[in-house]
Amino acid sequence: LMKDRRRVVLVDAASLGRAPGEFVCLPLAQARLRGADDHLSVHGAGVRDALLLAQALDCLPDEVLIVGVQPASMQWNAGLTPDVQAAVPAITQTILDRLELLD
Repeated sequence: LMKDRRRVVLVDAASLGRAPGEFVCLPLAQARLRGADDHLSVHGAGVRDALLLAQALDCLPDEVLIVGVQPASMQWNAGLTPDVQAAVPAITQTILDRLELLD
């Protein structure tokens, strides 16, 4: 999905130690992506793994913006909690503002 793209924005839940719905935007070079190097299956792969694979395949875009959003829980569930849903407009506007600055 990232091949031949100049810029990619990845939005994902992240354990930030903040209130639900709070978020951070970081360029890939500043992001600390946690993960394990001992996966036995790609079914456990996450954002970190996708970015490492893109880098290994030499298809990582020049610009990668990571948007980490603090969820109420890191457990799988359907839909967004009210706090995260309420933050969506601010997250969207922040991404648009960042993209404008890059152009």
